[in-house]
Amino acid sequence: MCNLNKFKPYNSSDKCGVYALFLKQTGDLSKLLKNEWGCKISNNLSNYLLYIGKEQNKLKTRIQNNHLHGIIRNSTLRWTIAYMAGMKLYGIQNTKPKVNRKIKRSDEQKITQWLLENTEFKIIESGDYKNLEKFYIETYVPPLNITYNPNPIILKGERTKNFIYISRDEFQNL
Repeated sequence: MCNLNKFKPYNSSDKCGVYALFLKQTGDLSKLLKNEWGCKISNNLSNYLLYIGKEQNKLKTRIQNNHLHGIIRNSTLRWTIAYMAGMKLYGIQNTKPKVNRKIKRSDEQKITQWLLENTEFKIIESGDYKNLEKFYIETYVPPLNITYNPNPIILKGERTKNFIYISRDEFQNL
């Protein structure tokens, strides 16, 4: 039986596996989430599981480059956080939001700062990352996961409903 104790502290792993994002003991969700989401996610739990993800190559690259210091275009986690925080989501007119989604640089910096100050990543190195990811999401129902989540806070298509579509030039200058 898998449990959350199998996750070990993140150590810049060059292996594949699954990763978990936990709220630190001193972490604060209210600094990021709009009031309506604060009611749906408890803010009083230390080491609270927020998100599970998988990486088929290097966990280090996925966590550092895509989540902690990335942009919403490369990170579903950051995209979900931006949506739940009430940040304006932009897309290029006549394109699919999955490929061309963006928020203001200042909002990307807010997400990075919040992640660094309030959360911590833990990992399990494993070649069975696909099955482990699905198992942990279905078992522990982390609130920031949408896919495989039996009780998602956000429905899968909901994040794109509030997109503000702009021209390619405007998009490049955000």
